[in-house]
Amino acid sequence: MKFRKFVIILAIVSVALGLITWLMRTVVPQWITPWWLPLILFMAVVNGSVFAVVMRARRRDPKKFANFFMGTTVVKLVVYFAVILTVAFSNVAMAKPFIITFFIYYVVFSILVMVAVTRPINE
Repeated sequence: MKFRKFVIILAIVSVALGLITWLMRTVVPQWITPWWLPLILFMAVVNGSVFAVVMRARRRDPKKFANFFMGTTVVKLVVYFAVILTVAFSNVAMAKPFIITFFIYYVVFSILVMVAVTRPINE
């Protein structure tokens, strides 16, 4: 998948997540962090960057692609874990809704990146 197409899909998914989160805040506000919008933007930027770097590596040497993809996934998880710990320890009252919201966004964005990265290059 081309980067431009991925960015368009990423923007659509981010807006859809934002609308769903905004609607869910009226139903279950205790499960949604007040920082949901910056969180969506943060995850969109991180996943867009990961996609660009992984696809560049995939074009350079397809044989090393799997190792590089796993390496970037580990780095991304460490960064995400650091963000979760920082928020959880700095604002204990908001830890639970932040982790719930973060996990839902993580699953959605991870599926998006996984599908985009594993598609054939010729698309």
